[in-house]
Amino acid sequence: MTPTILTVLGADQPTDLGSGQTGHSGATDLHNLFGSEVRTDRLDMTRHFFRQAWRPSLGQYDYVVNLITDPDQNPYVLDNLSRLLRGYRGRVINPPAIVLRTTRDKVAARLAGTPGLIVPKVARFKVARPEAAIALLERVGLAYPLIVRRAGTHGGHILGLCHNSGEVAACIEPGAGHFATEFVDYQSPDGLYRKARIFFIGDRMILRHRVALESWNVHAGDGHKYMLDHPVLLAEEERDMAVPEGAFPAAVHDVLREVRQRIGLDFFGIDFGLMEDGRLLLFEANATMNFLPFELDPRLEYTRRSILPAQVALWELVGLKHPATS
Repeated sequence: MTPTILTVLGADQPTDLGSGQTGHSGATDLHNLFGSEVRTDRLDMTRHFFRQAWRPSLGQYDYVVNLITDPDQNPYVLDNLSRLLRGYRGRVINPPAIVLRTTRDKVAARLAGTPGLIVPKVARFKVARPEAAIALLERVGLAYPLIVRRAGTHGGHILGLCHNSGEVAACIEPGAGHFATEFVDYQSPDGLYRKARIFFIGDRMILRHRVALESWNVHAGDGHKYMLDHPVLLAEEERDMAVPEGAFPAAVHDVLREVRQRIGLDFFGIDFGLMEDGRLLLFEANATMNFLPFELDPRLEYTRRSILPAQVALWELVGLKHPATS
């Protein structure tokens, strides 16, 4: 019997897309890997959901797939979903209570001490005056330089790499939530910086990319743009993607398995660097990572190898057998 599936999206502050449509920030696009073959119903969770008279009947669903992934942007709708799920007897994919524990500071605390993983210290702050932020950072003992970003931002968006308290004071926005993360230099001997992204989907690991760039703030778009002019780097990434989980040493996969267990989500991603001594350097680990789209340049066709294993893993997660495994 085919399982019944409900996907849940929502945001504390939906994004206006025009023409009466709204989008959801702080979510993932992983559900698009189901494809047209998998029938799912959809629920839009809102901040004021419990003011409305209508409630969905969850008992008809075998699986509820939570696609609300960012606890900084969407704490209210995640709380609402937790409330709605009370008494539900089916399987919840990415329970909202666990998602709420995946802010940058909480992830750093949860992963601290993981053998083979360097976890930079992270502090969260929301203050009215820059002086209060400086005092807090001194109190928790973070070492400069510090990467400062707004809470709830991803995709390499930072406010500054700050080398002293004056630079921190100049870049923060009073009254807004911020994270400060200790910067660890991970430059390779060839002068480049490399970042890998692994998706955990159920019991499987899928390497989405491993890109290189001349600057430390690496993300896939700029990395691939740079690599297109450097065939050696393309060949390097292609070799890494020869197997779905990434052609890394066994010790790397051991660390990644430990990360998956400590985070506790059914699906999420990790961005990391690989140090010369074999240790991994954590950048971030959370479910607010998009799997799509893929670059159209034919020289990057090899990156599409990750699509099928990700689809198989996602189908397995909701009790389905993908046609490719038949």
